[in-house]
Amino acid sequence: MPARAGGQAVTIQADPAHTGNAGAAGLRQPLRRAWARRLPGRLSYPVVGAGRVFVVRERPRQAGTEVVALGLRSGRVLWRRDLGRDASSGDVAFGGGRVVVTRESWYDPGDPSAVLALSPSNGRLLWSRGTGLFDATPPVVDGGMVYVNGFNGSGVSALRLSDGAVVWSATTDSGESGSPAVAGDAVFIVMSSCPDVHRLRRGDGAQVWHPENGCHGGGGSVPVLYRNRLYVVESDRIPPGDVYDAATGAIVGPMRADLTPVFAGDLGVFPQTRRPGEQGTAMPVTLVARKLGTGRVRWRFRGDGYLDSAPLISGRLLYVGSGSGWLYGVSVRTGRRVWRAYTGSPVPAPGGSGTLSGLAAAERTLLVPALGRLIAYR
Repeated sequence: MPARAGGQAVTIQADPAHTGNAGAAGLRQPLRRAWARRLPGRLSYPVVGAGRVFVVRERPRQAGTEVVALGLRSGRVLWRRDLGRDASSGDVAFGGGRVVVTRESWYDPGDPSAVLALSPSNGRLLWSRGTGLFDATPPVVDGGMVYVNGFNGSGVSALRLSDGAVVWSATTDSGESGSPAVAGDAVFIVMSSCPDVHRLRRGDGAQVWHPENGCHGGGGSVPVLYRNRLYVVESDRIPPGDVYDAATGAIVGPMRADLTPVFAGDLGVFPQTRRPGEQGTAMPVTLVARKLGTGRVRWRFRGDGYLDSAPLISGRLLYVGSGSGWLYGVSVRTGRRVWRAYTGSPVPAPGGSGTLSGLAAAERTLLVPALGRLIAYR
């Protein structure tokens, strides 16, 4: 089950396996600001397709959410699609020529649709399905299917991209947050924060493995599939994660990361927000690069001491944003800073649930959702 590193930013953490590697994006240093668009409120991770950028904006003062489409080259707003005042969160994906959006629909009796497919050209509604998302969860579009956690109260469901018909649903005993990781013939989900991990068969949702650890409850996370290993962040434990054999479900080692890691070659970069052995997440992010297999530390990077965003790899550089507004480009090989730019606004942390933030790269453009604005570097 190879993890794909593609130029298109199609879901959270770049690709359906959530590797955080946009290797084919074609970014060329030194990057310069191409445009900045003011969009007040919290922004989701951007996705890219058909020469356009799509992002969910969570309006200030609990005024609901909307989908915004912008021209990738110009940053001009092309259309907006309102998701309703009662939709307090939203997430987005792109694939098969369609924009797929999830919206919080639990408290919206007037328009309870949880999953929507939109035309990328004008935002026209193509289909909508389902009810009951307590929070938006990042969808994954792959192979003509849409995979989404929490749809109609199920752990994860597979919907047909063409018309939204439910192909299968798999129910778990735990929460319905997070996002599935999809590759090959497998769908992986992490429900609850203890965690409750499942591998399902992609064709029909049948369970392949599920290590029973007595863990059931709310929450969930975004797992990463890389080189036949599943990396799972567990907020309730120290060390805060485990690495699973993707074929068998056996735990093969600990993962010391408080946020979703990213990968390139034989290197994994693990964001840490607390000191080893301590509870709490008050510390800024420190990026720790480890050699896969041995776990040996290759380098650490703290930037200005206020790193906040999830990292993203493209080519030879890793990009990460700071709560002070700085954006850094770091050598994947050495951990040395080779580029930086000032965004003018804090670059927020990913968030635990709801509208999740993150960097994206596609078509020679780096996209940064800062506080109240979306910025493009090229």
